[in-house]
Amino acid sequence: KRFNQHKACFDQWKKGKRHHTTSCKLFEQDYDNVKWGLIEKVKASSKKELHNVERKHIENDNCSNEVIPMRTKKEWTEANKEKIEKNDKEHRSKNKEVTAKKKKEKHQQNKEKTKEKCQQNKEQIEKHQKDHRNKNKEKMTCLCCDSVVPKSDIGQHQ
Repeated sequence: KRFNQHKACFDQWKKGKRHHTTSCKLFEQDYDNVKWGLIEKVKASSKKELHNVERKHIENDNCSNEVIPMRTKKEWTEANKEKIEKNDKEHRSKNKEVTAKKKKEKHQQNKEKTKEKCQQNKEQIEKHQKDHRNKNKEKMTCLCCDSVVPKSDIGQHQ
């Protein structure tokens, strides 16, 4: 019964009426000679035990299944790291302009909130800036030419 469901799914996919599943790969290779059967008879006391046995077979045998039961999101992410990075890079490349536009709109929407927040935290910001200057007092950046100049020479630098 299940075999026939997979075969029907493949036929529907060929007609453009369904999405491609991993079992379709088998039928693409040799439609009339696809066979499968029972790998192991398992007596389990829970569904979790069954999933663990299925996972063992998927990971260790030549298997068309790509969905691994009991796999965490962290495990999936680690196993698909390169694929994720490639997709993210393509997405960023395709959506560069849209992302920039949304970022600009968000900035405009939050402009007033940012000003208010700066006013509320003015003392903390000034203290942070003062601490930063004191920490870097040996060298300062000249505003007129962006060069790093010893603090003692800042007044004479031209």
